Amino acid sequence: MNYLQLQEDNTYLLITTNGETFICKRWFEKKINAWQIKLPENPSGRKFVKESLVKNGKYEFEDKTTGPRVLGSSGWRSKMTADEKAKFEEAEKVIEAIKVECMKRVGPAKNTPEWYTQQIALMQEKLNALKK
Repeated sequence: MNYLQLQEDNTYLLITTNGETFICKRWFEKKINAWQIKLPENPSGRKFVKESLVKNGKYEFEDKTTGPRVLGSSGWRSKMTADEKAKFEEAEKVIEAIKVECMKRVGPAKNTPEWYTQQIALMQEKLNALKK
């Protein structure tokens, strides 16, 4: 077990499982609006501890034995049935068609020769689709 102890000078002393000691400082994390204890490189594998976890000037924690989480190759798509895969592929085709239509809207400014040319091309595509 690793121990954090509050010192008189408002710093913390980290005592690791193998007996090493480190001086740690307080650090204010703006994102979470809370004080953290910044740990130096140490065998416990931790970098920060929330100061709110320290009760009566002491905090005890275990070594970090697991690495960061990694997504495996067995995602939700591999668990789909054949029927679900067919529905999913159909939905992807619909989404792609919508995306293509939306991207066609981004173009030249209205009432310019380029805009009219683009509109004529769009109407030609629709006419060809109706003829089929």
